[in-house]
Amino acid sequence: SLFELDASSEPIAAASLGQVYRCRLREGGAEVALKVQRPDMIRAVSLDLYLLRRYCLFVEWFKVRVLTNLLGAAERTPFDVALLDTFARASYLELDYLHEAANLERFRTELLPRLGSSVYVPRSYPAVTTRKVLATEWIEGEQLARSPLEVIN
Repeated sequence: SLFELDASSEPIAAASLGQVYRCRLREGGAEVALKVQRPDMIRAVSLDLYLLRRYCLFVEWFKVRVLTNLLGAAERTPFDVALLDTFARASYLELDYLHEAANLERFRTELLPRLGSSVYVPRSYPAVTTRKVLATEWIEGEQLARSPLEVIN
């Protein structure tokens, strides 16, 4: 195993698509936040998107055939399926933790110099990051959701 994580370890946080654990890298001993995607998440998301797309196809059909052709509503360009397809592309990118790690590094190199010391970006560990596991530097501190308003603003 690449990580020191005992079997009784509980997640320290829930992420939208997975859970986050606090552990150490076996090699080097760095403390990391390990985001692990929930099992079968891509299947669940794909099913949801498929069902939503079928619904959007029906909505577009209804708008054209019933609202416009039958009831005389103004003609319009259908957008429901295209909007969902854009959302679906972004959803699949969210399922790829390699993409998330690349975005962390991009943020670090392109935006951090402009923001100065007001923001800290955790380092990612590409050698142990996969599509379903993201390892980033562990940062001690208070969760943003539990911070006072003056910290958030």
